[in-house]
Amino acid sequence: MGMKKLDRLVISSFIPPFVVTFMIAMFVLLMQTLWLYIDDIAGKGLGFFC
Repeated sequence: MGMKKLDRLVISSFIPPFVVTFMIAMFVLLMQTLWLYIDDIAGKGLGFFC
């Protein structure tokens, strides 16, 4: 049996906001981790593009 229209509507309205929220949360957590090491990265005299 195929998915009902309501199931498809619920899933299609749930997935995009979930993906956007997940990406924002991952970006924040990644930047938070990177911020701990920014002194070590900047202190070596290396450019961002080596």
